Amino acid sequence: RAGTAIVSLTPEGTKVKEGDFLCQLDDSLLREELTERRIAVAKDKADVIQATSMLDAAKRKLNEYKEGNFDQEIAKLVATIKVANEREKRAIEVARHSLELNRKGYVTKTQWEADRFAAETAAEELKLAQEELRVYKEFSKARIIAELNADIEQQVARLEASQYTLELSQQRELDYSKQVASCRIVAPQDGTLVYANDSDRRDSSVVIEEGATIRDGQPIFYLPDPTKMQVNTKVNDSKINKVKPG
Repeated sequence: RAGTAIVSLTPEGTKVKEGDFLCQLDDSLLREELTERRIAVAKDKADVIQATSMLDAAKRKLNEYKEGNFDQEIAKLVATIKVANEREKRAIEVARHSLELNRKGYVTKTQWEADRFAAETAAEELKLAQEELRVYKEFSKARIIAELNADIEQQVARLEASQYTLELSQQRELDYSKQVASCRIVAPQDGTLVYANDSDRRDSSVVIEEGATIRDGQPIFYLPDPTKMQVNTKVNDSKINKVKPG
């Protein structure tokens, strides 16, 4: 904007002490922005909390797999192999008995072939179960652990990004807080308040008053100390001898 309006102002000529109120500049827009910054900080904090939780969950998932889930899966596959092995034995026995009955004419050839096919199927199922166990031990474990580690790294990066975002939001919030605080001007020292009016400018005169707009870097007032005032004057050379201390 072109400048900031003066909302309130201590009357000119007032004797003030260090820290006394002098001037309040319009901070309405800054306060609105500060509120938005605070909302952003709250959201960014929530993102950090969520990212932290997701990272912890990813680490727990890896630990659970190494300490329990892997052994559980191995136990399931071993149990499957035992069941398949038992089925194969029974199917082979049924097929053998069916063959004997077929030779004696008590069972048809079709029934014997069905029992033989069942035995062959049971043998294939046993091989598949054994192969699944081998593949899981030799390949699946490494792949799953690598995927879980990759997920952890991803969550670490997400947490770092959310932390950087939060730091940036907090810095912006701090900047706007300082801007709002700077709109309330207090006396840096004791003195008498004198407005920085300027009627000698060619473009326009500067009048310090409530409602006036102050541009960036423009003086608003001075605080001269009457007890430490000096006078600059010129003395003609012919009068120099008459000037003495005191």
